[in-house]
Amino acid sequence: ASKTYRKLCYFGKYTSVDAADGEPKDALGKRMIFEEKAAGKTLDCPFKSVGCRLWSQHFAAPFTCFIWTVVYVLGLRGGYLLADEMDEVPKLVLQIVLFSFSLAAMAGGMTLLTKWIKYSKGFFGYNHQMLVAFVVIYTLVSDVQVRLGIVKMTGWTRQICAIIQPLYFTGLRFLMSKAWKKSVKESADYVPTNQEPRLVITCMGLIVSQNVSAVILAGTTCLFEDKSMFSLGECPQGFWLQIVQDAGFTWLADGISIFKWISDGMPVLYFFSCLDPFLTIAAVLVVYVCTILALLTACITF
Repeated sequence: ASKTYRKLCYFGKYTSVDAADGEPKDALGKRMIFEEKAAGKTLDCPFKSVGCRLWSQHFAAPFTCFIWTVVYVLGLRGGYLLADEMDEVPKLVLQIVLFSFSLAAMAGGMTLLTKWIKYSKGFFGYNHQMLVAFVVIYTLVSDVQVRLGIVKMTGWTRQICAIIQPLYFTGLRFLMSKAWKKSVKESADYVPTNQEPRLVITCMGLIVSQNVSAVILAGTTCLFEDKSMFSLGECPQGFWLQIVQDAGFTWLADGISIFKWISDGMPVLYFFSCLDPFLTIAAVLVVYVCTILALLTACITF
């Protein structure tokens, strides 16, 4: 809440260039140069003062994201705990239903996030480093919850769901890459539009997050299998083989996707060029926090 208010106040007092030398004085100034080129005109701050209505409109997005994540985590955890109390067949059915819901909910949240980013322009737009942060944080936190469902399963159910999960998101990335190719064709003289970097970052962010979450959950499950308080599921294959079994098809699908994108000319390495030192450290911290979140989720009982 405080961050949103301070950001709006900064925008309200902002001038895009430093009076002394006419150069952008910070990252916002550099981004506004791009935004003004895209708009074809000088952009002025769209508000004169910060009121409750303006603040609530801009606070609604991060607050919705937070509430969405809390309900997502608690709802899935409660559902899987309920499944543990059932007989074999009802348990299997409920696990599959919860797994399917987690995939749909993650895609739904990504749709809301994408919509917010897409229509945030001008002063309220985001640079590409922020897009990387949004995509990595959301997809990691959400996919950890999807993977928590997979490690609760056993036998063929676990193996099949470990194949369905990457197939599902490979399909979503296919639609994004299709939109990217359309955006490239519509760009005059191959000048990137606002949408092209967003689509590249989202596609690559999903791949990175899926790989990290798959390894984190499989590995953590094996490491804490004998610790009742932090038990996430079963590890029948042992540490390394279980990681390969849970993440193997993800690696295969991602490799095929990247090969196809490179063939189409998509600049897949652009995602990594956005990783400045601060963002790299932040990404490592997000991975650490997601590991702790998985263990804390295992502690939740009703």
